[in-house]
Amino acid sequence: MSGGDAKGFDDIVMHNALIAAERLHKALWSSVGQVLAGDDLSVVQWLLMSELARGEGCTLTHFVRATSRDAGSLSRAIHQLSQRGLLDNRRSHFDRRSSTISFTAAGRAMHERLAPDIEQLTQTINLGADAADLDRIAMTLAQAINADRMPAAHTDMVEQ
Repeated sequence: MSGGDAKGFDDIVMHNALIAAERLHKALWSSVGQVLAGDDLSVVQWLLMSELARGEGCTLTHFVRATSRDAGSLSRAIHQLSQRGLLDNRRSHFDRRSSTISFTAAGRAMHERLAPDIEQLTQTINLGADAADLDRIAMTLAQAINADRMPAAHTDMVEQ
């Protein structure tokens, strides 16, 4: 295959990967959104609750890094969940600019009630993928994202 053909092939692969990623994104967000609609939760709010369930006492900075969402949308979601009595947002005694977010009893109960329904989606979404497949996809995407962030000199060392 000549250099031009390889470039064309890479373009087709990237095109197909982008289309597949977008379809997966839409299918997952739509399905999760349907489960959450009865509790008037958005997918972004669920992402916060799901991340918080992994470890108490998270900050907005932690949520931004963990979810790759912008601070403004996450801050609004935290405020909305706090107003509903699902999250507790406490200012740090040491740094008034920082807050620690944690579940209230009602928030933890809601997460525990909804988590099995969200987990069940991997079996009901018509993606042709089971939980292990989705985990592999997530790991592959994370590796691609991290590889894209590597400095050029480090990338050269990885390829050798």
